[in-house]
Amino acid sequence: MAETKDKAILEEARERYKFSVDGWSDIYSEASEDLKFVYDVDEGQWPDKIRKEREADGRPVLTINKLQKFVRQIRGDQMQNRPRIKVIPVDDKADVQMAELYNGLIRQIEYLSDANIAYDTAYMGAISNSIGFFRLITDYSNDNSFDQDIFIKRVKNPLSIHFDPMADDFTMNDAQYCFVEDLIDKKIFEKMYPGFEVTNFDGDSKVFGDWLQGDKVRIAEYFYKEPVKKKIVETMNGTVIELTKKITIDLLKSKGIIPVKERTVNTHVVKWCKLNGGDIIEKSEWPGKYIPVIPVFGDEIVADGKRYYLSLIRGAKGPQQMYNYWATAATEAVGASPKS
Repeated sequence: MAETKDKAILEEARERYKFSVDGWSDIYSEASEDLKFVYDVDEGQWPDKIRKEREADGRPVLTINKLQKFVRQIRGDQMQNRPRIKVIPVDDKADVQMAELYNGLIRQIEYLSDANIAYDTAYMGAISNSIGFFRLITDYSNDNSFDQDIFIKRVKNPLSIHFDPMADDFTMNDAQYCFVEDLIDKKIFEKMYPGFEVTNFDGDSKVFGDWLQGDKVRIAEYFYKEPVKKKIVETMNGTVIELTKKITIDLLKSKGIIPVKERTVNTHVVKWCKLNGGDIIEKSEWPGKYIPVIPVFGDEIVADGKRYYLSLIRGAKGPQQMYNYWATAATEAVGASPKS
């Protein structure tokens, strides 16, 4: 029975992954172009055809990158005024001391996680190529403990994240699933997961590049929401209690607790799997309501029903190319002028 359920999960994951890649393909393609342009990766500020023609003729191809300073300036402003998570008691049922306790716990999590690195990396992605992410994970406190801590981790490669393209909320809170791709050394994979074949998850080769995959195996984390129903009751003093097999209305009444309201709630649990090409390597339930991958996007617009995310430099590419061309033309003119 478990094997049948795992096969169904794998089949659904493959279908969802393809749908997600297709749904985000235009956004990710433009993001990749922006990234290469602003940091001049592979001479990305010159159209490939024109650059090759000029190089073949021995003509100069200059890049005088004017965009990086604007990106770095805004990154610097953000580092001076980093956002912070703060719990605020907002109603008469809130506890000021409990809110301050939560704030202390959050600051401790950020300190232990070097969260500033995660925030800065995500913000850099948003302004330079329109998309960035950071994520939450749990891990054991130390090698001799069963206690787990929460950590905030950076996502170095935003193209390795594939959210549900039907999510409508800017924070992706309503996403039904999300994939996080990664590469692991094959020898490490064999030691960590003996008994599983070293087969690649069938992902998008553009995420890491084919050149990097010779001695690596691609895996994917798969978060998904599984619908569940629960019943809750409200007592005379306003306390809300969830009904379970053990906590029933009869039990509450026997203890003198009188329910005055009852309703069924359509909710969900967040499941997590780690996948390779043909197996579920690990699986568990995430102890939270939301998928623990947090997006940081640039400007969002919808035109003709299609969603776009815009980086800081999206509209500055043309002027930058024009500047490169003028500088190159001036250099070429000086080189061609007669020597006195």
